[in-house]
Amino acid sequence: FFSVPQSIENGSSSSSASRSFTYCAWMNVFGNRIRNIHTSPRLYVEAETPVEGKKSKDKQKKGGGSGHKAEAAEGAAVKPPKEKESKVAKKKQERFPIDVASLPHSATSEALTDPKHIAANLATLPTGVLAHVLRACIEEKKIDPTLWRHVSGETREGEGVVCGLRDWYCLLEACRLNGTHDYDLFGGVSQHVCDLVVVGVCDLQQILDLCDVYSYLGVMHDPLFLALAKETVAHMNKAVKLSPEDITCLLRAFSLQRLRPAECLSLLHTHMDTHTHIPPTHAVGLMFWCAQLDELNEKRIEKLQSHILPHLSTLSLDDLSLFVYAHMLAETETANMMHIKQAIECMSPLIFSAELDWWGKTKERVNLHKRLQMIRTTLRYLHREAYDSLSDTHKHALKRVHMIEIETDVQTKHTAFASKMARILTKLRIAHHLGASRGPLTFDILERDRRLVWECNTLSRFYVGSFQKVPPFRLQERVTRAMGYKVCRTNWWQWNRMKHVRTRTEYARMARYYALRDRREFEPENEGMHLPYVHKKAQGRAKSLHVEGYFYGYKPLSTLEY
Repeated sequence: FFSVPQSIENGSSSSSASRSFTYCAWMNVFGNRIRNIHTSPRLYVEAETPVEGKKSKDKQKKGGGSGHKAEAAEGAAVKPPKEKESKVAKKKQERFPIDVASLPHSATSEALTDPKHIAANLATLPTGVLAHVLRACIEEKKIDPTLWRHVSGETREGEGVVCGLRDWYCLLEACRLNGTHDYDLFGGVSQHVCDLVVVGVCDLQQILDLCDVYSYLGVMHDPLFLALAKETVAHMNKAVKLSPEDITCLLRAFSLQRLRPAECLSLLHTHMDTHTHIPPTHAVGLMFWCAQLDELNEKRIEKLQSHILPHLSTLSLDDLSLFVYAHMLAETETANMMHIKQAIECMSPLIFSAELDWWGKTKERVNLHKRLQMIRTTLRYLHREAYDSLSDTHKHALKRVHMIEIETDVQTKHTAFASKMARILTKLRIAHHLGASRGPLTFDILERDRRLVWECNTLSRFYVGSFQKVPPFRLQERVTRAMGYKVCRTNWWQWNRMKHVRTRTEYARMARYYALRDRREFEPENEGMHLPYVHKKAQGRAKSLHVEGYFYGYKPLSTLEY
């Protein structure tokens, strides 16, 4: 259909108007065909017995472009419609563009029962095809029976069976193994999984599997994990005993979701106290994830350290760094500095034995490198005397890690919150750097001429349903202030209530003034009264602006007339 009709080529139209109309009509047909080629999803695959020969698109249609007319002029016989329909009926087609012969599990094999094996077979699909399968399952709540038969060996009658928790877990685990990261699709899957969990059709093993795969995928969905926490409480009330590994899995999932369900955490700690022997690796994990949830008190630290300290020399470098970092997150490093020094002594030979190119090979090693940098920075700026008391060998080991630069092609993604604040600072003619880094610290905005750091605290930096920041960002703020920088905080519930750019500009200007000039910034007893904030839960326009700590009738400096 790239040829032009002869009526247009020869100019046989009676008038220019009819010629223009005919040309426009032909271009519309041409454009529609091109559009159909690029947009129509060709999610079909031939069956096990493909039809011999292949007909072109022009030969299958009754009429249309000049190619068909040329064939008719040469005397090519056009098959009647009945033969075409029978030919298409013989050519059975499925929905997804895959070759079933290439799948690792054929239809004649024994049916698989382990969902992880089924997920491994699904992970062999190309990334785009797996995304198409996931999208179709979200829209129809069913999985194609032919695809499922070739992947798992299980035969499902009918056009499709409604997906259960096992099917959704297989799809999510396949995405993890395949490296598919489409968070829009994961959101749709999470909604369907949440509906099934609310009904109460999941057992404890399915809860643990879902927590594990969501932790690795990095998907946050509060309603789903609130339902999972409720189901976990119901199972624990039935005298089901959880192993330390299961407790670690649940605590990790709740920590990554920024979620602290009180009843579920209380029962998990009760189950933790019932164990008389906890492997040191699991004890380190429990200690770290309890610190991430602000659930690490002195009694729990003593119990977990009783399982860790006798085996401190046998732990890996990753576990030792988690042990030290957990104390810093819980702000208990001063009382446990002796144990931290012992852990650093055990880390030093492991650091020297690692080669330079070892640190950047995997994502886990990159996180380990950043964690060790944060440990050294915290000791240098918050506990200088303890850092100076270390031997030269141990300080050289930590410095060796700090001097290693890992080159990554991944560009730092800035939030829309920080980008909007940066545009406001540009409007105010304040020189700054967006996404500046110094060692293990990454600042949202760092001013060039002033020692001032802007924090654009998004929703993910707080626990769900609270105004309390998570421990890693609290530790970063402590270290930033100890380095001599002033911090100007802007929280998401403040920013979202200010709709106009002019209001946000005035807010940024006064927030900067308070952070740089106001002496109340240096008085700990007046913490919280140096910046007014817009209350999130206030109803009504008169109560929307809450000035914390100001006396009645106080007039802000921004409204004074000079």
